[in-house]
Amino acid sequence: MKLRIKGNSLRLRLTQAEVQRISEGESVREVMNIGGGNPSFIYSLTIHANQLPVAVVYQNHEIHVTISRQVSRQWATTNQISIEENIPTEDRHSLHVLIEKDFRCLHRNVQDEPDQFPNPKATEAS
Repeated sequence: MKLRIKGNSLRLRLTQAEVQRISEGESVREVMNIGGGNPSFIYSLTIHANQLPVAVVYQNHEIHVTISRQVSRQWATTNQISIEENIPTEDRHSLHVLIEKDFRCLHRNVQDEPDQFPNPKATEAS
């Protein structure tokens, strides 16, 4: 799972195996060991049971993103590419969350990205 943070925007990109794990109700979690006595930075994606489509919590050096079971099933079992949500914050702003299936790059060898989803634009070029 890849993480991109820019301003009030959070983007997660998942491989086919990771999407499969989410569809089975498992979590996907990454740990970045910074070293130098610093705590590890963790980010994760998990299924939750409540009605919110997407929720984000940051605590103990972890960004924990959760999606509802219904949203996860729809995304994992169809051609739906992404889940997108703007979550209001206490300061009248919002956090933009984008969770995507990770596609193979068009300019790299397929062997370099064996678990990424086939890029739909690859078939357009053929």
